[in-house]
Amino acid sequence: MNGSLDHPDQPDIDSIKMFVGQIPRSWSEKELKELFEQYGVVYEINVLRDRSQNPPQSKGCCFVTFYTRKAALEAQNALHNMKILPGMHHPIQMKPADSEKNNGCAFITFTTRSMAQNAIKTMHQSQTMEGCSSPIVVKFADTQKDKEQKRIAQQLQQQMQQLSAATMWGSLAGLNTLGPQYLA
Repeated sequence: MNGSLDHPDQPDIDSIKMFVGQIPRSWSEKELKELFEQYGVVYEINVLRDRSQNPPQSKGCCFVTFYTRKAALEAQNALHNMKILPGMHHPIQMKPADSEKNNGCAFITFTTRSMAQNAIKTMHQSQTMEGCSSPIVVKFADTQKDKEQKRIAQQLQQQMQQLSAATMWGSLAGLNTLGPQYLA
């Protein structure tokens, strides 16, 4: 294993890629490396950037891979919900990016919109992957606006269900005001 300073090109086979949220958008890979290397030698840091901005701006999160699993877990134990970085209001969120349960999701960036549309047309519902019960779904990623609209629709549905339940209970509660002649 790679406990020594002479690391080969690749991290240990059991290393963990960690997702890290609540990092300052102004921090570069260099500043992040200084933070993480307190816990072990870092193999790779990838700051997630909004490519619609020119130049691309940090989204305030990154992926970090240490050479060893031990270093990744030590960093997680020391940082997750424990350390608030300068300019941030919430503590660092750090968890394995490659979970044991893979949700089967991937994001692909095409150079042109027409290439993406062609991939969607060709691939959507075209095959069922081994071990899956339904065919693959290929679509454009949800925008922030799409996500917000879904959240509002879910909240509205919950409120309607609560209102319906309250109305039903209110109707039932009104039965006790009826005299015995109406209940027979």
